[in-house]
Amino acid sequence: MKDQKRKLSNSTESPRRSKRVRKDSAPRQDDNESSNHKVHFLQAPTEEEDAWVSLPTLEMMDSVQMCDENLKFECMAGTVWINEEKAFVVRVSECLFLTHFQNLDLSEIDLTDVAMDDIPRTYASFLANRFGISLKSIETFPVPFEDVCPKHQSDLTVVPEQMIEFCHFKYTSFTEYKPGCPDNINHLVQAEAKACELLMKNPHPSIAKYWGCHVINGEIRALCFGDYIMSLHDRLTTGIPLDAKRCLKSIRDGILHMHSLGLMHNNINPYSIMMDASDNPVIIGFDTCTRKGEKMVKGWYPDWCIKNAKTGSPKNDFYALKKLEEYLSGHEEAIQRHIRDGER
Repeated sequence: MKDQKRKLSNSTESPRRSKRVRKDSAPRQDDNESSNHKVHFLQAPTEEEDAWVSLPTLEMMDSVQMCDENLKFECMAGTVWINEEKAFVVRVSECLFLTHFQNLDLSEIDLTDVAMDDIPRTYASFLANRFGISLKSIETFPVPFEDVCPKHQSDLTVVPEQMIEFCHFKYTSFTEYKPGCPDNINHLVQAEAKACELLMKNPHPSIAKYWGCHVINGEIRALCFGDYIMSLHDRLTTGIPLDAKRCLKSIRDGILHMHSLGLMHNNINPYSIMMDASDNPVIIGFDTCTRKGEKMVKGWYPDWCIKNAKTGSPKNDFYALKKLEEYLSGHEEAIQRHIRDGER
């Protein structure tokens, strides 16, 4: 599932919409009123007309650079939603800058007179022209929501409506979807939701606050968490000193808490640690969680897990914790050098 998204509208208002008048507006008559003259009303659009008039809204929900087991580049992949009702995946065999790919201004795509089923093809043409790549290097295919968004189960908490506007939405990631094999994502979402449910019932200050599932049409579209300021990686790039020992202790406490519940994280890294408003580390990213000995279905961040690890294990998390210690130590030394150089 994705943590970052970009929402862009292809149109604010159709020119035809501005000409319409509500049903309850005043009647239009000729200047010379007469009982012989008919009164004409401009009717409001029907739902079908309104859907035809309004241009679709596209959202880039997530984007990733996909690699094979040897970390060799495979493709760029992204998920695009259409009006929050349909979705398609785009895969590009050319290597692009991820930020350029995910931050495309989709409002530049002209969808006037484009049929709904032709939008992926139009998007692919836009992509090819923008980056100067071959259209043959771009693959798009539709993803039915019901294939990847599991049905909500009664034992899973639904996010309280009054909290929705304050949450961070982690939407289901479609980028690993394989046509004809919907269960590979469906099961991941279910597993993460159940892990988060367990963590919600057993809270810890070093574990992200989970609020529940965002459910649409009976399907889990997203998992909702507390909204945190920045990742540990971003925090370190500020150059502001960080209490590394306190930070590591908090992360270790969070990991041990998960282990006490039987959960292995398996993907601890500077991007799966967020910082709260009090500058305390908070663990996120529970889609890689497994029980001890369970097969790891989703991969981990390169170099932050034991090489060739196949199953969930406390060793994976302690390996990453050791790497974090080295990572933080290196940044601390760099900051101290910078301070000393500034005093000279």
